[in-house]
Amino acid sequence: MKKKMTIPASSGDYAKDAALFQKVETVPGEQALYEMAKKELLSELGRLRKPATLIDFCCGTCEIFSRMIPEPRIARFIGIDTEPAYIDFAKNRLSGVVGADLVLGDAAVCNLGLSADIVLASSAYHHIEDDRKMTFLRNMIRHLKPDGRVIFAENILPEYADEAGHAAAAKLFYGKRIQETKALGMDEDVIRLLHQVMGYEIRREYEWKVDYRRFIEHLGSAGFTILKKTKVWPTRSEFEDPLAGDYVIVAEVPCGYIRGFTYG
Repeated sequence: MKKKMTIPASSGDYAKDAALFQKVETVPGEQALYEMAKKELLSELGRLRKPATLIDFCCGTCEIFSRMIPEPRIARFIGIDTEPAYIDFAKNRLSGVVGADLVLGDAAVCNLGLSADIVLASSAYHHIEDDRKMTFLRNMIRHLKPDGRVIFAENILPEYADEAGHAAAAKLFYGKRIQETKALGMDEDVIRLLHQVMGYEIRREYEWKVDYRRFIEHLGSAGFTILKKTKVWPTRSEFEDPLAGDYVIVAEVPCGYIRGFTYG
């Protein structure tokens, strides 16, 4: 009989505490996602050759944009998130940055009144409930200029078939994260927070990650064409499903796609 997994209690909830969110994001996979997303964002700014408007959907604490300051090629930045604590943290972080605005709102249904050259979705898709994922993806498209692109940074679970399989996939994914974190001698608080993330994922509360097949199918159904995908974690084979891990994906929408409302 397998020993039942004991989940350590955390002294706080990262879903409501921006400082705890920052702490749990120090694990190697998340840091690799941030750096690769930043690299792709810089590449897109080079492609555009003009001052760009950047929208960060489910911006959290605006980690990627904050790593780029100052970046004169970004003329305007808009970050949107549903969590007041994250928005407050980001406002303090970006205080004094000209052209940066933070909005408290629902990224799946918001209407920001403008279109972006680049849309950033870092750990965004998996914080949207499964039954609203398509609404969310299509809303990003509505906010994208015809020649614009989206940069996704996502955690992808091992393949699963049903809810029981999903829970097992979540345990496997975060089991590897926790094992790595312990091996690196990272702060015990980070390990407790990773257990908390795993608990949310298993319960389908706040975390709604999917496997690679489902994610790619959702992008295609929404209207995206994938231009580039880079797997940044794990750096060696850790899962039976080789497609599980952390990815940065650059995508666009074919010319002529019906977007709904559009803005200049």
